[in-house]
Amino acid sequence: MKTMKSTRNRSVAAKVLGAPSEEQIIGILRTCAKYFNDKNQLFKKVVPILEMINFVPIFSSGQLNRQELQRLVPIIAKELTQLTLRMNDILPLYLLCQSLNVKTMPRLKSCFVLSSGTVEETNHLILLGLLLPQLEVLRVFAPVNGDFPVLRKLRSLQLNHGISKVALSQLFRNSLQLENFVLTDETLKMNNWYVNVTGIEKCRKLRELVLPLYHQPSVSLCKLANLTKLSLHHQMPWTGQHWLSIITPIIHAKRHELQCLTLDGSYLTVPLNLFNLQLLQCTALSKLCLSNCTLADSLVSTVPLSCQHLSFRRCVIGKLDCHLKAHALMQLLELFDCELLTAAGPSNHVLQTVLWLRKHQPTLNAIHVLYSQTINLRKEMEMWPINHLLENTPWIQIHELQPQATQLWQQPLGTITMQFGHPVNYMPDMEEQQTGQHLNRITAADIIKDIDKSMIGH
Repeated sequence: MKTMKSTRNRSVAAKVLGAPSEEQIIGILRTCAKYFNDKNQLFKKVVPILEMINFVPIFSSGQLNRQELQRLVPIIAKELTQLTLRMNDILPLYLLCQSLNVKTMPRLKSCFVLSSGTVEETNHLILLGLLLPQLEVLRVFAPVNGDFPVLRKLRSLQLNHGISKVALSQLFRNSLQLENFVLTDETLKMNNWYVNVTGIEKCRKLRELVLPLYHQPSVSLCKLANLTKLSLHHQMPWTGQHWLSIITPIIHAKRHELQCLTLDGSYLTVPLNLFNLQLLQCTALSKLCLSNCTLADSLVSTVPLSCQHLSFRRCVIGKLDCHLKAHALMQLLELFDCELLTAAGPSNHVLQTVLWLRKHQPTLNAIHVLYSQTINLRKEMEMWPINHLLENTPWIQIHELQPQATQLWQQPLGTITMQFGHPVNYMPDMEEQQTGQHLNRITAADIIKDIDKSMIGH
């Protein structure tokens, strides 16, 4: 019954992808074996088809005899560049290759390992290191609970159903060329709800990294000098403030390189106080995006002076002005589907407050306010005379957008994303400030002369 079901699924997949049926593939393979020639045009056609499907069950089902396999497998192994198979198919493929004296698949660069769908899934992933020495891209959709293969050329890895602590340590030790690594929340269930990333600093080429929010130690991530993007995710309640103790060391260590921070607070259990993120010392931070957050009021500034773009989506905001104090570089404020409150209820003086702040700052340009599905702002705009709007364009420019025009960024639920760039830890050139030459190259820290405690309170 299981064989019939898997055969039917492969046939359906083949039709969807435009590939021949399993019976047609076997017919083509037999023709190739009969007219044995590695330069045969049929081989050039059948190899791309085999790269689209899991062909291991076809080769191990007994439908091709030993002589046919001896002719086909060495050539196919030499030509394949992509492989898709189930976790339980790895061992049969390895044994088949060994029996035919096929040691490796030298051109194969990409491999997708699917779950076998069984409760107890035997992990033979380590055999891939013997078969696929040139593998660069690996996607695993099954738990990795055994040893991790030695893959010296691996550049991109995605693990969708978790990995054991031992295997993770082996990965960091043996795949030093890794540039892109995605690890899902499933790993938490295999590691007592924490992922130990000790040793990840050995993968010095890592540029993009996706990890469960609850990992340790965070200091290991801080040592990744080439990291350009880090995403931390957890789609269960973020209880209390414990999650802050995980991300603030990263923010502090990367405070001169952090350029953009995007946070979705769908699983926060308490209001978010932006001040606790310790962003004020982030001299390169130019963009901050928050979604699904209830923001706690703050008596002090929460956003660094370098911030130019502040965006809120589906947020509940009390004192908006505490996020805009003394921010001469702020150029764009976005409020999409937000609720703006005061102690007495909805606030209808948000734009007037932004305008007042802007007029009392040494600003270089007007601040652009984009909003959508925010009733408070629409009501306030209706009360502004057209001449009042026009005469204040040097300080503030306001535009209402349709909902479909606001899909500029969408953060996955329960995810914090940080983007890093070249360090910005220098003082601005004051001569350029006076002559106006700096206007041609505003960077994230050009206005920052000093971020001291006396400024924070204003």
